[in-house]
Amino acid sequence: MTAAPTPASAPDHTAAGSHAQDPAPPVKVRDLSVTLGTTHVLKGVDLDIPSGDLGVIVGPSGCGKSTLLRAIAGLRTPDSGTITVGAMTVDGPDVHVPTRRRRIGWVPQEATLLPQLTVGENIAFGHEGAFGRTKRKDRSARQESIDVLMEATGLEGLHDRYPDQLSGGQAQRVALARTLAARPRLLLLDEPFAALDPPLRLGLRDVVRDLLHEFGITGIMVTHDQEEALTTGDVVAIMRDGVMEQQGAPAAVYAHPASAWAASFLGEAVFLTGAAHDGSVTTPLGSIALEQPVTGDVRVVIRPEQVVVHPDGVMGGVLPATVTRVRFGGHDALVELVAGDGTTYLSRVHAREVPVVGDQVTLSVLGDAVVVD
Repeated sequence: MTAAPTPASAPDHTAAGSHAQDPAPPVKVRDLSVTLGTTHVLKGVDLDIPSGDLGVIVGPSGCGKSTLLRAIAGLRTPDSGTITVGAMTVDGPDVHVPTRRRRIGWVPQEATLLPQLTVGENIAFGHEGAFGRTKRKDRSARQESIDVLMEATGLEGLHDRYPDQLSGGQAQRVALARTLAARPRLLLLDEPFAALDPPLRLGLRDVVRDLLHEFGITGIMVTHDQEEALTTGDVVAIMRDGVMEQQGAPAAVYAHPASAWAASFLGEAVFLTGAAHDGSVTTPLGSIALEQPVTGDVRVVIRPEQVVVHPDGVMGGVLPATVTRVRFGGHDALVELVAGDGTTYLSRVHAREVPVVGDQVTLSVLGDAVVVD
């Protein structure tokens, strides 16, 4: 589905290959609540996506992320709160702008192409759905614009193929190009790579991110894949049980989790307890600097890549441990270790430094810890 703009607001795209359009709008959601039946699906959600950025909403199944996306699209009317796209409030007290007037593009999980149309005709359909049929004198400019889109999405040479002659990745690229042909101000993507194999997912992530930046479009994508969120988004928004748990730049939300749950959800985490004083916390892994000055007993989190494994006989470690499991991942490995008191630790090590099960080692920590309790 691609929402067509009203005729009065349709931008001029007669210049072949031109990506110029209205400035990409920021998206602001404030105190948004949605009830479905007796279930409070969204509970006072806030969201901020700056102009031209790709925001990725991530969370477990049933947390409300797809409902939030549908509310932004105008497909779900909120009970309360506001949604602002650029300077336009599209939902608020006594305000509900219809989907067709929001100039929003939608890319679903699976490409829904028209089977009787070729690749080129499917993309042209997106343009005509938004701007109406092209006059004869403008058709060459429209075709050149479509050719630019096909090149940008890696569809060169596929103009005359039909949907049943495409791979899953190619079909999703056509769906993306068709949506972009309508020149939306905001692009919404509902788990667009869920049905694709991992190599295709990785390539299309980069395509989507690059195209949004190139075309000057703000984007919001929903996924349940934490790695996809961290590698794709300019902004990562973490949802849990209808509440926005945390949002920010990918590196920030990973390195500075707002809670123990957020730390565990975004990746492997090592939790430690100890006494905090004078900017550090004393733990079994030694004294670790804290990012925030606190005093007293605290629970902190570090990431496995901060836990350094020192082979037996090599100086530097402070806590003796035994390697009990190695999960090899090619470029690195996640190593499970057990200390003398039975506590389990995790360390992520380079592929060339992977220990073997049974090795006696010592552990130390690099970097700071974050207080979560």
